[in-house]
Amino acid sequence: MSEAIIQQWGGKEKVLLCFEKYCDLNPDMKLTNSYHNFLNTFSQSKPEYIFHTIHQDECKLVYGKHIDEILPEYCEKWDINTVMFILLGEASCNPSLNTYNKLANLGISLCFHWPDTSPGWAIDTMYSLEQLADLHVSWDVPKSDFHSSLPKLSNHLSLWAPQDKNLYKFKPYEEKNKKAAFYGRPFLERKNHLEHIKSKLNGFHFGGGQREESLSPEEYADAVADTKIILNFPAHGSGFSQLKSRVIEAMVCGSLMLELENDSTPTFFEAGKDYIPCSSVDDMITKAAYYLNNEEEAEKIALSGYNKYIKNYTGQHYWDLVFNNL
Repeated sequence: MSEAIIQQWGGKEKVLLCFEKYCDLNPDMKLTNSYHNFLNTFSQSKPEYIFHTIHQDECKLVYGKHIDEILPEYCEKWDINTVMFILLGEASCNPSLNTYNKLANLGISLCFHWPDTSPGWAIDTMYSLEQLADLHVSWDVPKSDFHSSLPKLSNHLSLWAPQDKNLYKFKPYEEKNKKAAFYGRPFLERKNHLEHIKSKLNGFHFGGGQREESLSPEEYADAVADTKIILNFPAHGSGFSQLKSRVIEAMVCGSLMLELENDSTPTFFEAGKDYIPCSSVDDMITKAAYYLNNEEEAEKIALSGYNKYIKNYTGQHYWDLVFNNL
């Protein structure tokens, strides 16, 4: 970007955020979580940039055009310096390889953010874009023999899901009204686990989020903040462990996180100090009951997780790392 253009906008460079608008690409499902994880955290953390947005699904659903017809011309017209992408699985509304090449040839930096790095499309696409991407940033810290066997990407940051500071807020432990809960999709073995926990743990609640109960982001965040103990199952549907956004959400809100043992969460948080690992679902039930009856201990661990988050893993930390590595 020329010095004259930068000066025209008060010294601020321009960043385009390119991501989906609707959950599951369906307008009836309301806005995607990328609005608060991606857009809101960027705007809160990087006021020194002017940001634009384009939604791949809206281009097709609303305007009847593929993003390939819009993106290069838009970037040239508005002097975009960097494009931040979240791609949409194998959806046809993703930009094509030809479009990425056009943007790179215009001197535009390309940064890809990956909420999920499961085998198949996500990993294949990351590696196929290695030469074009200035940076790949993943959110899930996957752990498996498959992921360990992959060749190292030279331009990859393994981070966490950034959280909107105006959405997820700390609530003192003694002010929380709900005992223990799981908020999320009850798919695969989760449903059986949750039914079992509900039959054994007094006061346990499980409910869906955006898809199952049509909770707004505000309603979901308020429910997490109002719950003393949040349970989590770190397994992806393909069988490997991940650092779920649920872990970060609970810690931001000062709730105690209990989850099945895994190798992903300990990458950033200390087991037994910042959260409680559980060897089995029955162990989770036993430990949840214990901490519900020993709230001083529960609060101490919840505060440790919260303080670790505030010191190291906020949205500001996330975006600082992204721009320091671009």
